[in-house]
Amino acid sequence: MEPSPKPRFQFSLRQAILGMLFCATLLYALLGRETWRLRTTVPGLIFNAQTALTLDDSKILTRQKSSICVFDTGSGAQLLSIQTDPSAEAISLDGRFVAVGTNSGTIELWNVASGTKTFQWDAHKGAMESVSFSGDARYLISSSTDLVARVWDVETGKVTSELKGHTGLIERAYLNSDGSYALTESDHGWGRSIDPADQSKILWGDKTARIWDTHTQQELKRGTRWFEETPKATIIHEALTPEDYKPYETVQMSTRDGRMEIIRPSYGSPWCIYDRDAHTEGFEFKSCVGRFASAFFGHNEDIIVTSPLESRVTETSIWQNVNSSKYSRLIYRWMMRLLGVSALFVVIRRLQKWRKARRIRSVGP
Repeated sequence: MEPSPKPRFQFSLRQAILGMLFCATLLYALLGRETWRLRTTVPGLIFNAQTALTLDDSKILTRQKSSICVFDTGSGAQLLSIQTDPSAEAISLDGRFVAVGTNSGTIELWNVASGTKTFQWDAHKGAMESVSFSGDARYLISSSTDLVARVWDVETGKVTSELKGHTGLIERAYLNSDGSYALTESDHGWGRSIDPADQSKILWGDKTARIWDTHTQQELKRGTRWFEETPKATIIHEALTPEDYKPYETVQMSTRDGRMEIIRPSYGSPWCIYDRDAHTEGFEFKSCVGRFASAFFGHNEDIIVTSPLESRVTETSIWQNVNSSKYSRLIYRWMMRLLGVSALFVVIRRLQKWRKARRIRSVGP
């Protein structure tokens, strides 16, 4: 009787696992890494990333010396230009309104679609530091060198809350989705000259971040917040947890799943993408250099905005994620899980064989 022919291809479990590991690594190397291309550039710079983009990432707000402009992030077309003396600006998340705070302490409210000024009112005694809309665009919060944050009704232009308690410059102020809570930040590392005649008179922050109830005008929670300078980077210390910031629509320097992060490897080097899956530095934004440069993901994480504040470049760049390998990354992760299960299976089989051989040796012939 003739022996049955052997299969043409016969793989051991070890060879199968090694093959899966090779395929997973090759798939990730070819398709799994992020690729970014420059979509468009727009004139002007971004001084507050949290108030520069609409929720759908379709419009962006930039500042030039004496003007505020709104651009379409897809085509780069200019949608609105405001000639003013700006010191703070914000666009509502729905893209309907733009608020401009001036150095004289006034707030201007503009309609983006019609290009007309809706309101203008005297808001503070000092130069404006921050303006920001609530998520529903019904309320606006502002801060200034007068150490007070005020909440305004967008339809009437009347103040609804005054948040007092900071002993230093309120650098940033934000509202949650319906304007019922506010977040104010007063960094020690940020100061402003309060006397044009004497530049040595500088108002510094009080190292705190605070959460407020805008209806009762009472402080609910306080955390420390300050800058620490190191040779390679600037570290922000804050006692408020990420959960405290969760109710506020914010843009970040990392994706929500933590897989990608925008970092600066060393002082003076360009910002780049850090891939936590591969533990490697990836795409470099060579035009984005400097400690105060602004680089962040859009709300939908499909775009990255870079704005170099310490260079001669006076343009903001919008980068598009052109990597269509979302499914390849998913396959890669499942292959790695399967690889782990298979490796565990091999270890168990080896352990069983070892115990069996030991039992046979102990029994003897």
